[in-house]
Amino acid sequence: MRDVYITAFGAALPNSPVDNESMERVIGYVGGQPSPLRTRILDSNGIKSRYYAIDPVTREFTHSNAELTAEAIRNLEQDGVDIESMQALACGTSTPDQLMPGHALMTQGLLGVSDIPAVTTTGLCLAGLTAWEFAWLSVASGRYNNAVASASEIYSAVMAAETFSREAEQTTIDPEIGLAIAFERDFLRWMLSDGAGAIWLSSEPRTDELSLRIDWLETISYAGEMPLCMHRGLKVNDDGSTTGWPQLPFDTALNDGVFSLQQNVRLLNKNIVHYTLEKPLAKLMVKYGLSADKIDYVLPHYSSMYFHDRTVAGLKRIGLDVDESKWFTNLTYKGNTGSASILLMLEELYHSGRLKEGDRIVCAVPESGRFSTGFAHLTVV
Repeated sequence: MRDVYITAFGAALPNSPVDNESMERVIGYVGGQPSPLRTRILDSNGIKSRYYAIDPVTREFTHSNAELTAEAIRNLEQDGVDIESMQALACGTSTPDQLMPGHALMTQGLLGVSDIPAVTTTGLCLAGLTAWEFAWLSVASGRYNNAVASASEIYSAVMAAETFSREAEQTTIDPEIGLAIAFERDFLRWMLSDGAGAIWLSSEPRTDELSLRIDWLETISYAGEMPLCMHRGLKVNDDGSTTGWPQLPFDTALNDGVFSLQQNVRLLNKNIVHYTLEKPLAKLMVKYGLSADKIDYVLPHYSSMYFHDRTVAGLKRIGLDVDESKWFTNLTYKGNTGSASILLMLEELYHSGRLKEGDRIVCAVPESGRFSTGFAHLTVV
């Protein structure tokens, strides 16, 4: 396979940043009352501001997912590329605007670029990296000379209070903590937000500016041995089996919160570091000769700063003790944007002016759905 370079970076964040005190007024009060979890969860996750595709005054949506994605892709032109010359498009998201057709097709329609393949990758946090992987392999194989990969989320659409109205009507408020909906759904409202990122992949590096060579990229899933941890659109039965929403009476699905995003926090805390960092990275260190002294930047996606120390400790256990001065994240001020987070970090780091030729970057993207993970190694050229 031939070398592939990232030569342009785009980002799109909707509206103005929303601070912790304002966020519930924007996404709404479930059951008409403030959540007793908000302060507790925000103290734990360390996020101070984020972005929502919601007008803070009218509470009307200002962007669709496809619109925000198209904006990020158009912003690639600020780095000197012409999106009309795009040869392939791969768009990853876990929050598409519709069940079908694919998110990439809706984005392509807004861009007005035709006669190209447009592939949608979905899932959870890893959806952006799998789109990137498709674009990388498309160029590396020689099939195309360039490709665009994007990742985007409009989590506000599934975290807005109206999403939980039926469930709140059917739920007796817990007298101990005052929750109008189940904990595993409410706490995610204070974790997730909106954003989109895009990258331009080319068979040739830039001659006038720095490029990032993709040395390797790997995605790995442990779904064959791990149970469901994070999901939306299915019911987990008492025996551990699952039933998808099309097989459920629609009223039952609505009343039981099947369409709400939810996560098994105990399972997450017990397994996320081992299965998405320690276990896969130990093998990749051997495969690629990866060591701490050969890393200049670590870009970790994590949902919460709560996991930062645990991530650092996990890497130390496998002999990858990277000095914390080399870590780069924008979680605290851009929020947890799920699959978009890795591209938003790359875009910010590239445009910060901090990178120099020869710098080596490791990107890490864990996903809790059924414990999948992905890594990319880049060199600045």
